[in-house]
Amino acid sequence: MFVPSLLLIKETRSRLRDLKSGLCSLVFLPVTIGGLAAFVLLAVNAFSKMPILNWSWLGYNIALGPFASTGVMGILPFVPLLVYMLLPLGFLYQRIYFKRGLNHAYALHFVTNLGVVGMALGAFFLLQQG
Repeated sequence: MFVPSLLLIKETRSRLRDLKSGLCSLVFLPVTIGGLAAFVLLAVNAFSKMPILNWSWLGYNIALGPFASTGVMGILPFVPLLVYMLLPLGFLYQRIYFKRGLNHAYALHFVTNLGVVGMALGAFFLLQQG
């Protein structure tokens, strides 16, 4: 698990250049973070009442990612998350890709993921204090 990450170290400089060249597309960041927040605040409770859709929520991709090596049962929790939350964001990334290019879509996706991780960590620490 650690070795594939080490093989990608040589690409770090080019990826940072790609991020720098796509930074002007971060104007769409409120749309992506707002969409994720709206999904979590408004739709998760409704979807969790449906038996097949209560397998995942926003943090499973972070919490259960290491368990993907356990086979299908490690991957199944990701299915509702991908279908109901990331698919609409995927259309936004695709539109940015076609209009502005790969670096712009990559930069927006990367910073959106940083925002999601930041919100998850922030919520964790806020809940620990409460």
